Amino acid sequence: MYNPSVDGIFNYSKVYGNEENRVKKDNLQREIMAVQYFSQYKDLNIANENLPENMIIIPEKKISKEDAINFLRWHYEGTKYDKTDNYHLESPHLTTERTICSKLAQSAAVAQLRGFLPNQIGGCLWLAFGSPCTSAFLPWYLGINDSPEVYDKAIDIYDEKKAFWRFKEISILSNANYKELYKIIRPIWENQEKEEFTLQSIIEKVALDTFNSDKEKVELFLNNYSNSWALRAYDKLNQLKKDCLTKLAEQNN
Repeated sequence: MYNPSVDGIFNYSKVYGNEENRVKKDNLQREIMAVQYFSQYKDLNIANENLPENMIIIPEKKISKEDAINFLRWHYEGTKYDKTDNYHLESPHLTTERTICSKLAQSAAVAQLRGFLPNQIGGCLWLAFGSPCTSAFLPWYLGINDSPEVYDKAIDIYDEKKAFWRFKEISILSNANYKELYKIIRPIWENQEKEEFTLQSIIEKVALDTFNSDKEKVELFLNNYSNSWALRAYDKLNQLKKDCLTKLAEQNN
């Protein structure tokens, strides 16, 4: 357990990680790339002795949920560490570079916390399953008490009915021809997320009005809202899989 009187300045990786993983080149590189993505430090590298202390930084601008989501989908595009030549060489998940968005990802999340709203409404977890770049970020509010059965209790054995495995399928399929399949996958989720983000302020206003008049009803309202987006994404996954397989089959003819 972290003890400031003994351990000194707080260091997240030392407190929550282990020393062996903390000093691995790939992990250090990912940490540095995160700093560079959000801050004024543009010339960092692993050998640089002037790294920000404990890698705690002040970003150049206020970070939005969209900024955080885009970061979690980053394969170092636009930098010298992009090994794919803008996806022309291979999938960014299959290079030797361990990028922020990875084929190993089981899920990715952005926590949006607003203290000026009631907890049920102010806490929203934007959650994606599998590799973030081929998945949708879905809004799950703190005020919900249930989720669709297809999102519950996925295990490490493939189950075509579970949302986790359907998202994972798309992640795996994309690596067969990332450059072309990404053109099919990305617009599906971009369109859904655009609608999610646009509706958020409207939905939260209705939720707040409901909370002020009947606190019990806001739970049902948010439950239905979060679950509806989750099920809409789930319904799209089967068709998306068919479209990807069709594209791959066309290329093999």
